[in-house]
Amino acid sequence: DGMRLAAAGAARQWFVLEPGAQEPLLRGHGHNDTVYRVAFNPAGNRLATVDFSGGLCIWDANDGRLLFHQQLPATTVWSLAYTPDGRELAVGTQDPRLIVLSIPQ
Repeated sequence: DGMRLAAAGAARQWFVLEPGAQEPLLRGHGHNDTVYRVAFNPAGNRLATVDFSGGLCIWDANDGRLLFHQQLPATTVWSLAYTPDGRELAVGTQDPRLIVLSIPQ
């Protein structure tokens, strides 16, 4: 939505932030390793996160609920991006591969 930012942290957490706010709007937990990449879907209501061990999660970006989890075959993810319609997630890996996943709506 252009009004919020997403960030990842070494404490297995992710955050949704509003620029200028003192505290995060959301603070999410649920990964087994350091969260490495984050991406909002085009509508801004879903947040994809991936950790160092390849755990991919999709969260509700409004309340932080876990909606989807999948263990990726690759452990080092360099990029994470939704397609413009938000139905698929492209995952770029170090080995190098591009994995395109259909995301449950």
